[in-house]
Amino acid sequence: MWKKILKYLLLVMVVCVLNQWNVPYIKAANNDFEIEDTTLVRYTGSGKKVVIPEGITRIDDDAFYGNEKITSIEIPEGVTEIGDGAFMNCINLQTITLPKGLISIGEYAFFGCQKLKEVELPHGLTELPTQLFDWCTSLTSVIIPDSVTTIGAGAFYRCSKLQSIHLPENITEIRIAAFEYSGLKSITLPKGITQIAEEAFSMTSLERIVIPEGVTEIGPNAFAFCNNLKSVSFPDSLITIGNSAFKNCQKLTGIKLPKNLERIEDDAFLLSWKIDKITIPDTVTKIGAGAFNCCNLKSIVIPKSVKVIEYGAFSSNPLTSVTIPEGVETIKAHAFYNCDELKTITIPKSVTSIGKAAFVCKNLNKITIKNPWCKLFVYKYDNIFSEATMDTVPKKVKIYGYNGSTANDLSTLMKMPFVKIDKSEMDYPELKNKPVTKINGLKSSYTLSKGKTLKISFTVENPGESKVVAKGGTYKHYIVKGGLYELVEVAKIDQVKSNYITIRGVEKGTASITIRVGAVEKNIKVTVK
Repeated sequence: MWKKILKYLLLVMVVCVLNQWNVPYIKAANNDFEIEDTTLVRYTGSGKKVVIPEGITRIDDDAFYGNEKITSIEIPEGVTEIGDGAFMNCINLQTITLPKGLISIGEYAFFGCQKLKEVELPHGLTELPTQLFDWCTSLTSVIIPDSVTTIGAGAFYRCSKLQSIHLPENITEIRIAAFEYSGLKSITLPKGITQIAEEAFSMTSLERIVIPEGVTEIGPNAFAFCNNLKSVSFPDSLITIGNSAFKNCQKLTGIKLPKNLERIEDDAFLLSWKIDKITIPDTVTKIGAGAFNCCNLKSIVIPKSVKVIEYGAFSSNPLTSVTIPEGVETIKAHAFYNCDELKTITIPKSVTSIGKAAFVCKNLNKITIKNPWCKLFVYKYDNIFSEATMDTVPKKVKIYGYNGSTANDLSTLMKMPFVKIDKSEMDYPELKNKPVTKINGLKSSYTLSKGKTLKISFTVENPGESKVVAKGGTYKHYIVKGGLYELVEVAKIDQVKSNYITIRGVEKGTASITIRVGAVEKNIKVTVK
């Protein structure tokens, strides 16, 4: 009996203390709400219009998660915090009133509220968190207060009806995919940002964009697949245009690269096929792989500051004029692949290496190579005009170079016309007696039994740094005449050494094996009985 009285008196004392401190006392659970202290933990009601009771200071994580009945919510003064996913997937929520004192909203708070149309965010918020309004497909208007400095990752991702938004000048950071897949047609970027993050505006309907002074980097895919983007204005502060930053911007035409730009990364303007003119400033040190692949460029001047023209950098352009200055050292594979309007090109002496298929240009009729030692080929089917097939070699091309040079060797290898550019009989006499690679001691054909091993010996003169390579041993068995076939392995190559190979008979038949050292190759016939 006394214990019950003591418990009652203790409860009365707690209530008195709470009242004295002006802390509202709320039941642990009442009707439509589960409440702990001043936190709304869960809404359990079935009403469409919800008014959150007075005295609440926090709405907990997932408090209204997945409620499909609610159409409107009023949040009273005093609530300062909304937890992660608090209203996530409330698919019929149309309106919400946020209080003035609110200073924090959690990640995904309004994710998937597909009927939410307008939101006014109160002053005091400093950040719009990750995926705050992601998949709010009816959202057309959001008022962002001046107190906000950060737009979080994916904050407006997939807001397909959001066509414009005002960003306060205090914003200094727009994070990854902030507006990706939104319906944005126009936006003014605040002057305080220094970087445009990866995918920040990709897949939007932007028509024009002005990058403010102070921005030094445009991140990967920042404006990729903006199919309505017609013009971009770059600031002089810009240093880097990131990977695929303007990939597949099919209406983009007028671009002027800024005077302090240093890096154009891989695929930066890939498939932006209306770009027909561009001047690359002499501050640029990198033109990345595929940077201008499938554009509409008619002419290009590579600046002296560029040392490497990367893989496919200008492939599939209707180029008629290409200027490569002294200073460029490497032209990588496919650099000018499929530039079929190009008829003549001069490679300066500074270039020491040109990759395979770099000049697969079907109307090319003249290429001048000024470095007599420039690496142009590995073997017959791996050179500046081809890659694994002779079908891509320009039909009318003449190679201009020095007598005895690698250009001369390439013409011999490919059986192409060669025109020497020596002013005297031989400008580089040291090339006159250069070592010639030869493979000796091979017979034209060999025979072995199925299941047996055969050692085929040979000698190599002047291999240099080249290693012995052996390929083949199969033949085409046609299942349908002139059409479908399968490869049948007749002889398997087991070992490849510097002076012999070993082969093993697998199936009865005849096939050829190619032994290659550098550009020199020998073909032998192998018959398995």
